[in-house]
Amino acid sequence: MANTDTVRTNASQAETSSEQSIGEVLKRLVDVEEAAGQMKDALEARKKELSEAAEAKRAEFDRQLAAQMEERSRRLEERMEKEKR
Repeated sequence: MANTDTVRTNASQAETSSEQSIGEVLKRLVDVEEAAGQMKDALEARKKELSEAAEAKRAEFDRQLAAQMEERSRRLEERMEKEKR
């Protein structure tokens, strides 16, 4: 009878240990999922920052290019006027 009680106790302890292990695994999975979500949010924020910076650089480049083209057109018109005379 004592052996039967020992087996039952060991089985009960193993079941409790197994439940704790499953609980720990689930908690770790939740932690990993939360960390992944935070990383995703951080990456999205960084992507937005980089996109805005690239857009600002593109806009500045376009502005400078337009100014250069305007200046070249002005000089070309002046030269053409001088050649007419």
